[in-house]
Amino acid sequence: MLGRYVPRRGFFGLLLILMAIIVACGGEAAPADTATPAATAAETVVAAAIPATPTAVPAEAPEGGTMFDTFPASMVDPGATSGGIITTIAPSARRFFDAHTTDDPNHTLWPLYSGFVNYDWTQETISVVPDLAESWSASEDGLTWTFNLVEGATFHKGSALTADDVIMSMRRHYQHPSRESAVAPFLESVVTNLEAPDDNTVVLTLNAIRPDMLAIFANNNFSVMPSELIEELGGPSGEAVIEDEAMIDGSGPFMFLKHEDEAFFEVEMFPDYYRPDRVFADGVKQLVSADESVRNAFILTGQANLYWGTGNSPGDQLEAQQQQPQCTQGQTENCLNYGATSGTRLMWYMLNPSDERFQNYDVRKAFFLSLDRWDVIDKIELGAGEPIIATPPDFGGATLAEIEQIPGMRRDKTEDWAEARRLLEENNLLDTEIKYLQSGTLSTRQSTEIFANGLRGGGFTVAADVPPDDPERQRRESVCDFNFIISRIAPDYADPGAYLVMWEEGQPQNRCNIQFPKLWDLHRQQASSLDPAERARIVGEVEDILINDEEEGLWAMFTHTLGHPYTYSPQLHWDPPKILRGWGRFWDMWLEQ
Repeated sequence: MLGRYVPRRGFFGLLLILMAIIVACGGEAAPADTATPAATAAETVVAAAIPATPTAVPAEAPEGGTMFDTFPASMVDPGATSGGIITTIAPSARRFFDAHTTDDPNHTLWPLYSGFVNYDWTQETISVVPDLAESWSASEDGLTWTFNLVEGATFHKGSALTADDVIMSMRRHYQHPSRESAVAPFLESVVTNLEAPDDNTVVLTLNAIRPDMLAIFANNNFSVMPSELIEELGGPSGEAVIEDEAMIDGSGPFMFLKHEDEAFFEVEMFPDYYRPDRVFADGVKQLVSADESVRNAFILTGQANLYWGTGNSPGDQLEAQQQQPQCTQGQTENCLNYGATSGTRLMWYMLNPSDERFQNYDVRKAFFLSLDRWDVIDKIELGAGEPIIATPPDFGGATLAEIEQIPGMRRDKTEDWAEARRLLEENNLLDTEIKYLQSGTLSTRQSTEIFANGLRGGGFTVAADVPPDDPERQRRESVCDFNFIISRIAPDYADPGAYLVMWEEGQPQNRCNIQFPKLWDLHRQQASSLDPAERARIVGEVEDILINDEEEGLWAMFTHTLGHPYTYSPQLHWDPPKILRGWGRFWDMWLEQ
């Protein structure tokens, strides 16, 4: 579908974020615990599916199929033994413990609270699975959603969790004066009515079809507290926040134990957690230090079992790796395990359309061909990332195997650079100088310099355009006063729409106000469709335009997703594949005793 550049597409991983919604059945959609028979990968790996005849999800996935709405077997390990206090590391501990008034509850707060739904991050591709919402259904028009809550959920202090608690928490997320909750804009602008017909049912009414709704709820942004606690804090719109640890009362897999500011934060397993087969560790202790060298020392000296990254700078990461080698099978001492997970952060470039050279599609194509994405991923991200076009492979883009064959995206740059130089030479622009606006962050500056080396390999002469200070850089970036820029951005949640919106009219990422009418139209189409096949087609068209269209192609592109390097000890039992922000629940982890 991507013509000259991209081989025939396989939408094997399309739209895994919105599982089994909207099934046409007598005017009502089937609940989320239904799925199509596993006839093909495209039929089983879908989101918001509309099959003709729903069938119940079996207890185990059929051979060759995919199981969506029961929790994966890897999280119900019959050989797992609950055990150990997992010690991890954080740069700071919040002095308040209020998940409704922060947009980043991943580390300190995430184990304490329950969500509505969550990502399954134990599998190679990512899907939405139940949490408090055991199942869900949607009306035929996609505007009314009914969620059935799991039975038997309680808060840590013993009160039963009901639909009223969920609704009260939703209201506080968007009504609290802090306006810090990342889920607040969606709840305020899209959800027009909240109802609790009974203690176990929540009904949401939307003002528009939102195929990304489950992804928004799954992205660690929504947490539930008791209604009584919210009332004590002044109600949903009260200004108070939880500052006293004695007030903490969640329903998540772990409950608060103790903490000391700027030293540690500790939680213990909640014995009455409503999904006990997901949690094996006895507790989690976070060591806290704002000093990067101290945090590295925690993991290198064995004081911590898990560190989300071995440092913010590549030097620290590489130094940590050199000090402790990768563990071999069966090795339990004098080694560490290293890995990488996918994140929702992106590397992104934009060209200035007022530069006449870039108005030539051949020059933009030479630029695209020259960038060495894999060199950045390997050297700066320690392998934690993957090249993408419009959306990551997990969410509907071309598969990683396809992407690796695309000119410009290949590991071996020999042919790419030769083609780039040929294009520049034909346009009498070989060795023409272009400047990149220097970024403010160390890692982005380092990434940009690696990209600059790739551009030099493709026949450009590249120089850094360094503003006198950071405010001036930000000003110039905001008004498109640059040749080209490479920067990092972070979509709030994982869904194709969160990526395609980057080309929408008026988006802040479109710093140069480049006109993308074809891409804008396609973005609007996918944003109003609950049909996975339709969204798959749209993603394919977008990727085709982004690379091949001589008017709208190659002006602005993602280069790759940014991952998160992590380090963990041989005592930590964990087999983490690619995951999205959500590791902090500490499901499926325990220490070997």
